Amino acid sequence: MKISLNKKKLTDIAFIVPSLAGVSIFVLIPFIDVLRRSFTNVSGTQFVFFSNYITIFQNAAFRLAFSNTIKFMVICIPILMIFSLLIAVFLNAGIRGANYLKTAYLVPMAIPVASVVLIWRLLFHQNGYFSGLLHMFGMQSQDWMDTGFAFWILVFSYVWKNLGYNVVLWMAGLTAIPDTLYEAARIDGANKWREFLHVTMPSIKGTVILCLLLRTIDSFRMFDKVNVLT
Repeated sequence: MKISLNKKKLTDIAFIVPSLAGVSIFVLIPFIDVLRRSFTNVSGTQFVFFSNYITIFQNAAFRLAFSNTIKFMVICIPILMIFSLLIAVFLNAGIRGANYLKTAYLVPMAIPVASVVLIWRLLFHQNGYFSGLLHMFGMQSQDWMDTGFAFWILVFSYVWKNLGYNVVLWMAGLTAIPDTLYEAARIDGANKWREFLHVTMPSIKGTVILCLLLRTIDSFRMFDKVNVLT
């Protein structure tokens, strides 16, 4: 028995080692090296402690980028979380044609970022579709990405692109809730709202944390999309 357990442990370790080696070489070691270099001068030969951090926080461009990122997170994440949860609850209710709707929400995930950016440029460029509509009504065309609408265009793009993935995660959490919990709640006289509040939400706390974590990480990785779009 002990021999078989030891073999199982060795087999498990053998499967883990290649992935761990890859993550260590390409992620962990470079991350540690970057962290070390953040406390040194440009050549990496002398420790300057927090001098680099003080310098970067004194940079106006960095402060602007940081504040825009926080603003983007505070607005986008709640909208995406709430909207995708409502759609998942709606689909989980077993409505007719739910499978087709699930496919429709997953389509944006399959579209490459470059294609999404191209679509937005065709819509919001100075010579794009919406500017053409303005011109039809005798108004001056404009580059929407150079106006106050740019931020909200990015918000809409982010929510549209990531909505399907969040819906899938919510659906996985919702389908794992036993029906007996809802039956017990109905016996106690709970209405649909109380079922959602006292049965659904406590049962999907793990999914809430996962979605929140993934979306928070992803919101810091918007630079390439914004850079190409603008």
